[in-house]
Amino acid sequence: MDEVFRSAKGLQGNLDPLYTTVNAEVAVSETQKILDDARNIDRYVFNLGHGVLPETSVECLKQIVRTVHEYER
Repeated sequence: MDEVFRSAKGLQGNLDPLYTTVNAEVAVSETQKILDDARNIDRYVFNLGHGVLPETSVECLKQIVRTVHEYER
């Protein structure tokens, strides 16, 4: 992914919000994979692929945010 987007103006995304409805462990694991894939993209903004689903737990979102904030390139 980094070769394709290295010179991109910016990239935002892309956790499938369905992962946030399974459990926090799965959501955090997928978040980590995305962050690892995007680690060499300077202008990357982590986000859900499309909003927060009504059945998403607040605790799951908190763990995702914590994972993103603690991630080190």
